[in-house]
This record gives sequence, structure tokens and C-alpha cells, in this order.
Amino acid sequence: MIETALEVDGLRVRCFEEGQGPSVLLLHGGTLGFSGAMWLPNLAPIARHGFRVVAYDQPGFGHSDPPPNFTLSYREQFLRRIVNKLGLNRPVLVGHSQGGQLVVGAALSNPEEFSAVIVLGTGSLLPPTAATKKEIDPVVAGSEPTRENVRTLLKANLHDHNLITEKFLSEYYSGCIGANFTNAKSRAQASGGNPSVSLWQKLSEIRLPSTFIYGRQDRGDPAARILLAKELFPTLSFEVLDNCHHILQWDQPRIVEDRIASFVRGLNA
Repeated sequence: MIETALEVDGLRVRCFEEGQGPSVLLLHGGTLGFSGAMWLPNLAPIARHGFRVVAYDQPGFGHSDPPPNFTLSYREQFLRRIVNKLGLNRPVLVGHSQGGQLVVGAALSNPEEFSAVIVLGTGSLLPPTAATKKEIDPVVAGSEPTRENVRTLLKANLHDHNLITEKFLSEYYSGCIGANFTNAKSRAQASGGNPSVSLWQKLSEIRLPSTFIYGRQDRGDPAARILLAKELFPTLSFEVLDNCHHILQWDQPRIVEDRIASFVRGLNA
């Protein structure tokens, strides 16, 4: 695995890369503590299938500089800039959680620049039901979190709580305090506007191969909402993984890695 510091749009950005071949770009979500490093256990297993796999800390996350503004629209624009900086040729975009919004937005606005889209656990891309509620990260809503706050946050996002060892908790906690917490507060306060049409309502407009994968134990009852999504978008692919909460690539790494690799291989068959 190669770790580098790139300068993109005037910002210093941490980037991870493994392997050679068709490009796969992994985007993390917006939860406090998330960064490109959350993909590190998955890079080599995916790359072994013959792909160039890249992950990066989005601006304001991990070890990357804070952005000039904290809106999702800026991070979507930044996605295209880092693709150009890295010289990625029509990469497959893989977006986890809030990252799924970024990759779908990019695919809708500039489909010619990408090969396909894989979405992992992005609840906002499923049609809501009457019981669906918009959630606010309780850690960001208060003061800088304690270790126990972060332990609770991880438990709320993982099915396998045995993954939360003290070493793992310490490493994750370090990414939740200081500048990362300040940036998270700024993201929570940033205005992204209120579009008249929600992004999930535009899924039928995606012109790239795409697949949407969710954990059965994730919040918001994704299994029930996927049934509705399949009715509304019968040409799209949706899958639910058992024994899996919100961070699919940690709860079920081998399955997620296999799904990504199989999907990309199919594009290049």
C-alpha cells in the first residue's frame, strides 16, 4: 500500500493506493471519525483482483486540509478534481454512507467521466417510508466526544461489536477530536440548499452500471425500503447483506470486497 500527500485545489490531501489495472475509487462517508483510512483493510483484497484501488481523506476529514466551504456540492466537485490529479481513467466509484450521495451526484452530472457506481449503505438513496426519520449525529450535536461517546457511536454503526477493541477504539477516537471535530461541526452547520427533488428520486436517470448494497441490521429499515425501491426502479440492482449494520466493509469485508471485485470484473469482461 502506498500512502501519499497530494495537493489538489490548493489543499493537502492524504491518499492511499494499491494495485494496478482498471481504477476503483473508494469514498468514505460523513460520520465523525470517517476517513480514507477506513478502507485500508479492503484495499489489498480488492487490488488482488487486478485493479488500481484508491481511497483518500476528503477535505476536512482525517489528515486532509479543511475545504473552503463544507457543502456536499464542494466535495462532489473535489471528487472530479482528484480523479484528474491521479490520472484515473473513468474509474468505478464506490461510495459508502454519505459518500454514496457524492458518487451518484457525480454519475448524474458527468457520466462520461466514470465507468460505474457502487453504493454502500446510503440510506438517503432509498425511498423513505412513513417511519423514516432524518438522523442527527449525537456526537457532533454536543461538545467534543469522549472515548465512551465514540464507543457508543461505533456500536451504533457496527453489527459485530467484537471489532471494537481498545486499540481500535483509540485509533478511531484520535480521528474524532481536535480539527476533525471542529470540521464536523462546520459540516453540520453548512447549508447545502434544499433541492426540490431528492436524489433518490433521480436514480432512474443514472446512465452508468450501478448497484446498491445495504446491511440488513442498518438503521432506517433498509430491507423494507429496498422492496419499495425495486418497485420504483426495476432496472436497478439492490442487495441486502445479513449480519451487517452501517459500516458494511467492516462487518462483512470479504463479501463486500467480492461484490466490488465481481462487479468491476463484469464491466471489463
